Amino acid sequence: HAGYKNGEADIPIVENMIELEPVEGDNTSHIQNALDSVAKLDKNQEGIRGAVLLKPGEYDVYGSIFIRDSGVILKGSVSEDGMTVTSTIRAIGEESISLIIAGGNIQDRWQSELPNTRQQITNEYIPVGSRSIEVEYAAAFSENDNVIIVHPSTSKWLASIENGGTDTDEPWTSNTIDIIYNRYIKRIVGNKIILDVPIFENFNRELSQAYIFKYSREQLKTHIGIENLQIVIQTEGELTENHFRTGIDLIHLEDSWVKNVTVKHFTYAAVNLTDARRITVENCKGLEP
Repeated sequence: HAGYKNGEADIPIVENMIELEPVEGDNTSHIQNALDSVAKLDKNQEGIRGAVLLKPGEYDVYGSIFIRDSGVILKGSVSEDGMTVTSTIRAIGEESISLIIAGGNIQDRWQSELPNTRQQITNEYIPVGSRSIEVEYAAAFSENDNVIIVHPSTSKWLASIENGGTDTDEPWTSNTIDIIYNRYIKRIVGNKIILDVPIFENFNRELSQAYIFKYSREQLKTHIGIENLQIVIQTEGELTENHFRTGIDLIHLEDSWVKNVTVKHFTYAAVNLTDARRITVENCKGLEP
């Protein structure tokens, strides 16, 4: 159940709609304008608009690059034998920011629910690994609905797991470490809902009353890809942090991918996923932090 479309489909090969060569100086708007132009194109049946291809060379970038729209892909070039990435983005500047920010760019931990869809889960106990839950009125849901299941971190549940077993650190506290599942409904049988992916924690209703609701998906983006790039963050030395923080941030995103990307000199992450699900990160390297 991992990666692009839960690993049930191959990452698409996307047609190049715009091809760029590096310009002298700052390439931030050069690349951003191309991405924004592709974002205006219509999507195909797979939800893809097209790709911006960076031809071989070095692209100096002095700010963040945003992929704000679904179906937009940023690619670099590779050598004829397919073994070497030949497009490099050099991130230059002293701000602690991310170089590429892709997705809806909001962080809500999947809390945006459609009104009047929340229902309590009625099972007294659900074992880890289950894909089945029961509610009072399953007719309120449909197959293929995107749903969120929340297991609140009550004081009773926390006590049952020794408040996180945090040793000398502060123990976990109520309502601060809720377990949240982003799932799809595969089918409905009576008041039983069958999920696409299992849950990974036991549910005990005596300890915590879990609930389910339909997710709004209003700001969620999909089918964004970043491929075949070398990202080199300019730094004064290995102990300094006055430069770009992260190579690629995927925020509020689904069914997307990063592949064949190397990031050097980050202070936080080569690739960071926040409120992102069904994402493939493949053949990527984070080097020389």
